[in-house]
Amino acid sequence: MHRNFQKHTPPHKRQVSAYSIPKENIDDNGIGNSKPGIKRNLGEAPNMSSGHMKTGSLECDENIQEITYNTLWKCECKDYYKSLEENVQKYYPKFDYFYTKQPNITPYMRAVLLDWMMEVCAEFTLKRETFYMAVSHLDRFLMEFGGIQKNEFQLIGLSSMYIAAKIEEIFPPKLDDWAKSADEGYSNCAIKAMELFMLRCIHWTVHPPTSFNYINWLMTQWDTFVHFHFSCVIFNNLNDFSKLLPEEKAKQQKLYEKRMILFKEPNQQAYKRYRETLQILDAASLETNNLLPKYNAAGLMYLMISKYFFESNYELLYYNGPEYEPKNIAKMNMYIDENGAQINGIEFNLESSSYVQELYSNFISATLEIYSIDEIYEAVKYFHPIMELEIDYCLPIACKTKSKSNLERHYGEFLTFQTHSSKNLDFISKRLKTNK
Repeated sequence: MHRNFQKHTPPHKRQVSAYSIPKENIDDNGIGNSKPGIKRNLGEAPNMSSGHMKTGSLECDENIQEITYNTLWKCECKDYYKSLEENVQKYYPKFDYFYTKQPNITPYMRAVLLDWMMEVCAEFTLKRETFYMAVSHLDRFLMEFGGIQKNEFQLIGLSSMYIAAKIEEIFPPKLDDWAKSADEGYSNCAIKAMELFMLRCIHWTVHPPTSFNYINWLMTQWDTFVHFHFSCVIFNNLNDFSKLLPEEKAKQQKLYEKRMILFKEPNQQAYKRYRETLQILDAASLETNNLLPKYNAAGLMYLMISKYFFESNYELLYYNGPEYEPKNIAKMNMYIDENGAQINGIEFNLESSSYVQELYSNFISATLEIYSIDEIYEAVKYFHPIMELEIDYCLPIACKTKSKSNLERHYGEFLTFQTHSSKNLDFISKRLKTNK
């Protein structure tokens, strides 16, 4: 299988951005842009002094150069993205209301309230979209109506969820249940009255595009993007497993799940990626930034995809069939590229990460119409330290109320349930205190 890729400068002469491998220190320079250069066959790993890696016999007409110029893959549901973009300016709040409208409310108080709202949504087995919609209602109300008192703040959060659930959920909780979630601190009449007042203040605009809308859609598109470009290789497609014996099938399935960097496919590795990415987004929602949702989604996805490729030793880029044998790059002493240059393991990782950066650059140009990866620099810089968050993989509350077979049959719905982790607030609280 041959995947020719248009390289830039040789890896031993190229400077690679700090974003190429997550967990590095970030400076104030933008993400490096690529320049055209020599070609390289990604179907073959760089030569080692001990010999050459075997290549598979399966040929694939598509190559990485075609990915680079987006001549093949077409983004699905582009109308959905355009509908989000058409409304984002109308809905997206300016987070300077703490200093202009709400002298009694602090960013920390907002973080505590949103963490409680997230926990309530998780307990009621509500959708993630319901939580993010409620956050939008709350922020836009605080931006429009000033002078909120501390004793009113929880009622506003409660009413925000009440409004969002009636819009988004098929079976929203009853009003009595909402009152109980706040330990009966507010009467049903108080919740209804605040609901009406909030709706008037936000001008009855109740269908906001949220960061979750963007990243959820972007994950779906990324999965189709990866399948389109890489499933032509044997065992990069689940259909190839149908005739395998059970033991070999289980082995190949495990390798496939690790190698294929996917988010929404029903397997454990993809689910872990999905949950990790969404928990970071959940934690970030507890604090404020004025970046538009598409940049937040693009920046977070860039960091997560770079991280997962790095953790898998970029195997998807080099795998070309069952004859391929994964190598532990860190233990290799030296590589020789086609120009005769010696490349050590670290340089090889940096070289591979630049391929991922180009791959992702093409992806966001086709989906989010972001044509320079430098445009997501601020979002990447924002999310990078949040990647230190400890991830909680506990299953949604829905797993206790719904049968396993039902959840498996409706896996897409299973992914939509809001989850909650107490680690989010602890982590963000430290950031808020540090940034004072």
